[in-house]
Parts: sequence; structure tokens; C-alpha cells
Amino acid sequence: MRGSSAESYARLLSALPAGSDQLGDELIAAAEVLRSSVALRRAATDTASSTEVRKQLLTALFGPKLGADAAGVVASSGELRWARSVDLPDALERLGVVAIVRAADAAGEGDRVESELFTFGRAVAGNPELREALADETRSVADRQQLISSLLEGKASAATVRLARETVTGARRTVQVAIDEFIEVAAEARDRRVATVRTASPISAEQQERLRAALGRDAGREVHLNVIVDPSLVGGLLVEIGDHIIDGTVGTRLDDVRRRIAG
Repeated sequence: MRGSSAESYARLLSALPAGSDQLGDELIAAAEVLRSSVALRRAATDTASSTEVRKQLLTALFGPKLGADAAGVVASSGELRWARSVDLPDALERLGVVAIVRAADAAGEGDRVESELFTFGRAVAGNPELREALADETRSVADRQQLISSLLEGKASAATVRLARETVTGARRTVQVAIDEFIEVAAEARDRRVATVRTASPISAEQQERLRAALGRDAGREVHLNVIVDPSLVGGLLVEIGDHIIDGTVGTRLDDVRRRIAG
């Protein structure tokens, strides 16, 4: 989201009630309703209508169906400006993710959720059959969500299962894109950055802690590490944090040496 949509999302986020599973589920459900109806979405974001009209529309539609907190957030969204109509359901979904993650964090499971989402993403990326099954639009969304539940329930936290099921609703280009976005939203909800670390061989907990501390000092906030063992690197580390890449792999250092010799 950009421009007015980004500003509107930020305003809703700053006023978001305390995180709860109910709030998260209801905001995500509202997002799915708006996403499925072009006419409703446009009416709720049409600047030709007054903010009061848009707010009343959303209140009439969602007020009787949602809890007070979720209904209030949805109604408030009608008072704001959205650069594109699709940005409204996207914003409500992101707020729903934030609410679920904050509730998990309050229960002491924030780290677990971030790690489990990453592990699920790696499983999808590394299993073509699973990836195809989750992307198969000839299967209903409910069927694909049930597949995810069968894979994760009893093995992952309830919050992780909720968020993983949302990745197949069709709001993103692929399940992998949705997972990556939810991981970033989860980190932001906890005022963290996410760093993906690729290493040729496993690194110890002590090494991870030193790396996390160093990256945190540079980022100005706590950093959550997702570590991938990749033998093709030969040695060293490749760290991605946002748009920033720190390449300390053996291959890169050898390439630097070759260029210097050639020069």
C-alpha cells in the first residue's frame, strides 16, 4: 500500500484495540467479504460519497455480525481515504494478522508463530506437490484450508494454523508470497525486523545470538533470525534483512579475489 492507503492503514493500526483471536478472525472475515464484492468495496471507498455515508454503510453491513472492537475498526475504515478499493480489504486483513500475532505474543508464543510460519513457508517452497495442491483453483478454498489444517494442527500453534489457512484465500499471487508477507507483518506487530540467514552449515545458538545482537544494533530494533542451511554456499553467511543484503559467503570472497587478480 502506498500514499493515502498507507496513511489510512497506519491510522487504523495506531488505534487498533488490544490483540485477540476474535478480533483477528473477524477483521480477516470482513476483509474476505469486501474482497469478494467489487460493488461493495467501491461503495465503501468512493470519495464521491461522504465519510458519514461510507461509515454508515459499513456499520449497517458488519455491525450486527462482528464484535464491538472489529465493527469499530471496520466502520472507522470508511472515514479514511484509499488509493485503490482493494487496499481496504488488504488493510483489514493485515490488521487481523496483527491482532492474532499480538494475542499470541501476549500468551508468550510470538517467537513460535514467526518460526512456524517460516518453517511452513520452507515446506511449501520445497515440496512441488504441496505447492501445486495449495495453488489448485479447481479445489475450493475450504478444501485447501482443510489440507493446511491436516498438516499443521497438533504440530503448530493455533495462531499459526489460522494464518496459514488465510494464505490460500486468493488475495495474493501465491501461497509463498502470502506467507512471506505474514511473516513481515508478524515481525512488525512485535516491533521487530526479520533477517533470513543462509549458511553452509548449522550455526550454534551462541553464534545466532551474536549475529542477532549485531543486526539488531544496525537495525535499531530487535531482529528475528530465520536460518537456512544451504551447502551450496560452501562457507560463510548470506544475510537478507529487508532490502539489505550482507554477503559474506566464501564464493563471493573468492569472486572478489579473482576480480582483483584479473584487474
